[in-house]
Amino acid sequence: MTVNRPLRNLLRDKTSNPRTMQTAGLKQVLTVRSERAHARIIRLEAHDLPPDIVLIDAKSLASGAELAVEDDVMPILAEDTVRYVGEPIGLLVGPDRDSLKEALSCIRCTYEEYPAHFGPSRGDEESLYHEVVRSSGDLTPLFAEDTDTLNTEIATGLQEHFYADPHSAFARVANDGRIEVTTATQWLHHVQKTVACAIGRPRSKVLVHGIEAGPTLEGKVWFPSLVAAHAALAASVTGSPCVITYSRSEDLMTSPKRPPGWVRIRTAFSEDGSVRAAEVQMDLDGGAYPVFSRETAQRLLVAALGAYQIPALRVVVRCHTTNTVPTGPFSGMDALAWLAAERWMSDVTTRNGTEPVESRVRLLPKSDTHLMFDDFSDAHDHAVHLLEDVAARSDFRRKHAAYELQRKQRKPIVSYSQPARGIGISLSAQGSGFSGRREELYPSLVTLRLDQDGHAWVATSARASTSVIHGYWTARVSEVLGIDADAVHIAGFDTDAAVDSGPSMISRVSMIHTRLLEQCLQAVRKKRFQKPLPIEVTRSWRRPRKQTWDAENRTGMPYPERSWAACVVEVESDPVNLETRVISAHIVAYIGTIIDEKSARNALATAAVHAITWAGRESALVGPRASLPRSGGPVWFSAPFRNEPPVKVVLVKDSSAAHPLGLGELAFSCVPGAYAIALSQALGLPVERLPSTAGNQYTALQDLLRTEGETG
Repeated sequence: MTVNRPLRNLLRDKTSNPRTMQTAGLKQVLTVRSERAHARIIRLEAHDLPPDIVLIDAKSLASGAELAVEDDVMPILAEDTVRYVGEPIGLLVGPDRDSLKEALSCIRCTYEEYPAHFGPSRGDEESLYHEVVRSSGDLTPLFAEDTDTLNTEIATGLQEHFYADPHSAFARVANDGRIEVTTATQWLHHVQKTVACAIGRPRSKVLVHGIEAGPTLEGKVWFPSLVAAHAALAASVTGSPCVITYSRSEDLMTSPKRPPGWVRIRTAFSEDGSVRAAEVQMDLDGGAYPVFSRETAQRLLVAALGAYQIPALRVVVRCHTTNTVPTGPFSGMDALAWLAAERWMSDVTTRNGTEPVESRVRLLPKSDTHLMFDDFSDAHDHAVHLLEDVAARSDFRRKHAAYELQRKQRKPIVSYSQPARGIGISLSAQGSGFSGRREELYPSLVTLRLDQDGHAWVATSARASTSVIHGYWTARVSEVLGIDADAVHIAGFDTDAAVDSGPSMISRVSMIHTRLLEQCLQAVRKKRFQKPLPIEVTRSWRRPRKQTWDAENRTGMPYPERSWAACVVEVESDPVNLETRVISAHIVAYIGTIIDEKSARNALATAAVHAITWAGRESALVGPRASLPRSGGPVWFSAPFRNEPPVKVVLVKDSSAAHPLGLGELAFSCVPGAYAIALSQALGLPVERLPSTAGNQYTALQDLLRTEGETG
């Protein structure tokens, strides 16, 4: 399958939103935002505000109101301290957005500024939010003076989600006295919880209607709860129906991003070139409020050096808070670790002069071994098959040998007269659901009811980005219970009809909730002719007993199962303008039971295009030069590739597979590594930062030429 379409078209989906809602007395809500990155709020006041406009501040919130995800919390409206430019400090409520924008000039906020911190530096302890560490084996070779060592570094920047519709929410006081909220979300009941906390009501007094968010790349997991809380607070204070709609630029400025990260790997070698030990340090910029950062850190810890096994390894993952826009989950939460692992493997291969596929296979664990963090007993067979398959389909070995010979015979690309090519290969895996025992922190309920009229109802708040999963559920209920597909219904996406299934992210819908539905089906089938109808069964997720996980020492199996992918990316770099053209990308993936082959390939290809754009072109700026969080100017994003690269996806069919496995993270974990390796070969120097733009490539090449000039 080949995909060659613009990124925006790939991600665009028709989704309803509160912007289109019309009702009598509807008022608009505009967020008043901080103009300082780090400061104490002395006072927030309005001068000569029009009589039909109301200013709401944090004093209107219920006591203790906050947005919480595990131990990560943030204010719904900042009252004392602001921690990033654009943080909500108040709400303006009025008849229309134009009058609200004019009324912003009437708002005055007096600050006492504090020092602002825009990014962690090496060894930075002051900004450290939390840290996870794990080590195994003898690490002394790393510190011996006579040991041959190698240093690998890679950094990544912010990444925008690029969902079709900016955030929005509608709220009103319903006839029964409840607060009724409508918003596009991946976490229905978290919206209910946050709104109830904001306005000081029991959760039973808040009804949330969810709008299926479509493809979001995990961009609408927790942030819709904040937007909905603002709309609900405005409706509660004014008594009028209220709608809040972000503009595209406001959404880009203030919504969560993928956190930037830095990885440094130090490797010690034996005399025969084999790896003896390695130390990996990863630092994440979690922004002002690093939501889901503990899950991200643990996934990075598990994925450190990918699936490769070495005798001794120490991994440190550190998350920092800074005065930048909050970060959050993004498809491929452990993508930084897989990228670093493949860049590291490329450095090891180049140092030893070995063939890339064989080098990877040699470091894969065999079936009777396991890694420090995870049981990769299936790694060898899956990985070898995928690597060999993708290498054959892309003609990797021949092309890599030819491009490598050219690289060795030439100087860096600035001296070329013709475009230079490179090709890279990478391997990655995806663990679906939350890591370790964290899945137990979130509800994972699915309810199935079979009525007397022969109709079946599936009640769950789990929603996938496409209708494929629900179609599969309908087919399974029809097949197992022997009823017509038209008699199978998915209950409404609201908190009255749907049980709490937790956040729809990291492939939980396909891996966790699909299995729970199967358990419900088997239970209903057993009871069907023993008990009168209706029969209702609810199941929740429990970790299989054989899949042990030691949370304190972080050993065992962090995920029930893994899906796998191998990728080859081929690029061409222009020596004049350093523009990079992606010639092709090949992905071969194992995702267990294939529910809908066409949709699965489409999903992987779409994610691959987005991953390539992030790796090669995407750059988030505020104003022409400033980084995203530092000022309030217009938002700029560098243009996507003129012609989006063709992506070829092959899915491995396995008749013995018992369940579907996740695929939403795979492309983000394997494509950037292959891209960085390919571009490194084309440029003749290691790519140490993604996105790798013409500007930072030019700077790196100039530094290399300057160093070579100084050394002779």
